[in-house]
Amino acid sequence: MVEGTGVRCVFCETTTGKRSGEHLLRRWFNGRIVDIGRGVIRRQIEPGRDDVFTTMKISPFDVPINDVCKDCNESWLNAMEGRVGDLIVDLANFDTDTIPKAAARDLAAWCFKTALVRTCMDRNRGWLAPQQFFAELYATRDAPVCPARVRVHVARCEDPSVYPIGRSTVGFLQPVHGGNHGVDDQEQIHLVTFNVGFFSFLVSMATSAKADRMVVRGMKGFRQALSGRMALLWPYEFPGDLVLQVPPLSAIELRYTSALIHGLNGNPDPPLTGFAPDDS
Repeated sequence: MVEGTGVRCVFCETTTGKRSGEHLLRRWFNGRIVDIGRGVIRRQIEPGRDDVFTTMKISPFDVPINDVCKDCNESWLNAMEGRVGDLIVDLANFDTDTIPKAAARDLAAWCFKTALVRTCMDRNRGWLAPQQFFAELYATRDAPVCPARVRVHVARCEDPSVYPIGRSTVGFLQPVHGGNHGVDDQEQIHLVTFNVGFFSFLVSMATSAKADRMVVRGMKGFRQALSGRMALLWPYEFPGDLVLQVPPLSAIELRYTSALIHGLNGNPDPPLTGFAPDDS
């Protein structure tokens, strides 16, 4: 445990609390999820620039996130994980491919929290998610829920040996209209993909209604290109059913998440072709 150093907790914004032992993935999962053992692979995507890959020779259970205080980590964040931990393990190990409707809100909030924490790894690149999203999740800490303009899509990775635990992508767009960069630094889209065994999820965070509409259009085209094989977990897409079937995606299809991120920069229906697959 690290004593408070004046670093602000990204959730409650305290500067006096002790830093926690928060990790990219909690060690509670270690040993319960089949780990291919290739370490953490990070990918950062920004339109107009080459993708940046970083391979960390470390388990995601050992990647420290020093932006969360002890009180947050050991209270509401721990409780959140406890509510859906067994379901995450089952999805990650492909012991199930369904999500009960009753667990959807908690699982979506966990995916959102994980995406937020993932962006902390890219703080030095200026890609930390806007504070409003951390604050909005913290405001609902007694019953965490994804705020407006946050969308969570899920899929089942058919080959986790290609997309091991901790495999993730961060994309950042600013702004999202007209292809003109630097016009409005308050209008942003952050996209995070993350892989936990067979369970993959994509979280989009839009800072304005206009940005969120761009995400909706982009995801519509992206899902059509994937024949619908990426399900919307949040907001609900449970048309009268009690469970959500998590659709399978091949490793090749998962590699083209960058097509969505690049496509949002000006193409409302981003194709799957034209982007080199990630062979790292």
